[in-house]
Amino acid sequence: MEVIEKGSTRERLIEKAANLMEMKGYFGTGVNEILKETNIPKGSLYHHFPGGKSELLKEAVIYAGKKQLRRYAEVMKGKKTVVDGLKAVIDCIIEQFYETDFQYSCPIGAVAIESANADEVIKNACQQAYEKMEKSFEAYLNLNGIDDALSMARVIINMIEGGSILAKAHGNVKHLDVIKDHLSKILTEH
Repeated sequence: MEVIEKGSTRERLIEKAANLMEMKGYFGTGVNEILKETNIPKGSLYHHFPGGKSELLKEAVIYAGKKQLRRYAEVMKGKKTVVDGLKAVIDCIIEQFYETDFQYSCPIGAVAIESANADEVIKNACQQAYEKMEKSFEAYLNLNGIDDALSMARVIINMIEGGSILAKAHGNVKHLDVIKDHLSKILTEH
């Protein structure tokens, strides 16, 4: 993968595409809007992304996944228990919903749902992003002595993704709060 130079045209396109996908999903993120908001000419987009929108959004999915994992790692850092760390992740998501008046979507989930049957390149990028998330949660759970960490990482990701979809649909965070309330029980019974 090509290293992104800070502030480069390529980086600005990827960041803007990732931000728009968080708010509008795959189909709601248009090339013209990305170009307008970055003030970058169309020729530059195709210079950096010869595959057009699909290639740009693939890179944006990868970028968004890494950014989200860094955010999660930051909020989990220094927590006394694994439950406290995971609650901090959910609180981070809740904060994103409040900050965006429930316009936020998981940067990977929204794209994965919309594009699973439409674009193989994007589908593969989403799979890669989720695999990295899975490995990160698995490592965190392993470090904290949780048995069958891979399986539990998958359960946690499924709960968080489902809770996020329901939070967006209902315009409230009660489904995410329920997950927080049950994390301790889920992790100790496993």
